[in-house]
Amino acid sequence: MPEPIFKSHEQVISDAMNDPAFKKAYLLLAPLHQVIREIVNLRHFRGLTQAELAKKTGTHQSRISKIETGEHDVQISTLSAIAYALDADIEIHMVPRLTEEFFNTVLEESALPETPIPIAIAQDTSRMEEVAFTVC
Repeated sequence: MPEPIFKSHEQVISDAMNDPAFKKAYLLLAPLHQVIREIVNLRHFRGLTQAELAKKTGTHQSRISKIETGEHDVQISTLSAIAYALDADIEIHMVPRLTEEFFNTVLEESALPETPIPIAIAQDTSRMEEVAFTVC
């Protein structure tokens, strides 16, 4: 059977991830794009326009627009003001990637056998699940 002419978005991204430069850029921008989606979705859920959100955060509508389109890199202080205005909390986590180097380091440096170490497993950056890894 011939290969389809069009690829899914997921397949295009998966293929592109073989390019180290693309992979780095994608991983660096993924958290920003996730935050942007969350701001837009929560603003819509709260029934606010960009202008109304801007007024509640003490900024201009054009700045909210630039944040939501990714033209403006949002600072944590701005994100805090937006979250407050949207009646939301912010959670920021840094989770080690599952690499061979990570596992080797954990195994070599672990002084407490059978101690659960929280790590994240992610097929893609939009869905992360926390699990426990036990060092034996």
